[in-house]
Amino acid sequence: MNFQVAARAGLARTGTLHTPHGDLATPGCLMATMRGIVPHLAKDVLSRIPYANGLEIYFAEMLESEGFALLERFGVSAHTHLNATQNILCLSLRNAMVYNLDGPANDNRITVSGEGGKHPVNAELFARACRLLQPDFACAMADEPVSTCSRKRAGKAVTTTGKYLDAILAQGDLKCPLFGVVAGGSSPEERVRSAELTATRPVAGFLLGGFGLGETPQERDCIFPLVMAKLPAEKPRMIAGLGTPVEVMQAVANGVDVFSSAYPLIESEAGNALVFPLSPSSQESDPFKLNMRSGRWELEQVPLVAGCGCYTCQRHTRAYVRHLLNTHEMTGDILLMIHNAYHYLQFFAAIRECISADASHPPADGAHSQFEQLRQRIVASMLLPL
Repeated sequence: MNFQVAARAGLARTGTLHTPHGDLATPGCLMATMRGIVPHLAKDVLSRIPYANGLEIYFAEMLESEGFALLERFGVSAHTHLNATQNILCLSLRNAMVYNLDGPANDNRITVSGEGGKHPVNAELFARACRLLQPDFACAMADEPVSTCSRKRAGKAVTTTGKYLDAILAQGDLKCPLFGVVAGGSSPEERVRSAELTATRPVAGFLLGGFGLGETPQERDCIFPLVMAKLPAEKPRMIAGLGTPVEVMQAVANGVDVFSSAYPLIESEAGNALVFPLSPSSQESDPFKLNMRSGRWELEQVPLVAGCGCYTCQRHTRAYVRHLLNTHEMTGDILLMIHNAYHYLQFFAAIRECISADASHPPADGAHSQFEQLRQRIVASMLLPL
């Protein structure tokens, strides 16, 4: 794996994460999966959505779905098993759909939850999974307490996470690059200690773990700059737990490159269509999202978003999608997920364009950067009714 930074505007940056199975444009997003498959989207449909080539697979689900023994028996990797040879795969213990890390049973193992119950994971089992699945990269084991934990608990998490990382590295060749995890809850001091500890290890990148667990935006604003200052700039930074557009832009502004997020899937499951504005030409009255089950759209013979290039908006109307959802026709979930995945990934493309433009033509004194203008449009759209 190789990471190249293309442009910088403040701490925000664009780049490319090169892997044997394709390139991920950054800032970019890994699509959440269930048992290795993106819900509602068949492989050929997914392949037609721009920038949807990065997938996140989860330890507990892969363990329960087929069992590592099956992959070992037939000698195939996760790419082959999932028919994902054109996809970038990241192996994570933390499921983007739910908070499923139950904390360590002791300093040598952590417990993760899946549909089949709780599974203890130690460094040996983690290393075995990496060698069998052979993802493009994997995120190391970590102790991720909730944000309201005490300074003492945060310090314990940092120490334990460091022990996990050292134990995994001691297992030898993992057959994939490893991202070390920066832990520490909402304690700036412990976050800095974790970043310093992890940066000294031979890892390919960094995962900022433990976010999206109750911390405030103000706490993130305090933690992000302190942590980033301790991490080598030439390595990619990933974050889990943040997915709303406002959260994404806050993290990007502080130098995060890769996001683990189930946001488009969560909104699709709720029956919402993402319509927040991506460009200055968007309608000023565009809200953030639309409840597509609402009777308001019963006669609306217009696409979900005017000018959207996704399959759903090019061929179907708000009225039709509403009808499918309310009659519990599975096609409605498919069409909504197609649009939300497309719109969300186009949002990341818009971020990259803004950073590149700001790097090439810095804003004049007193003027807002293009990145800040995009953020203001999105914040304004959140204040409008559904």
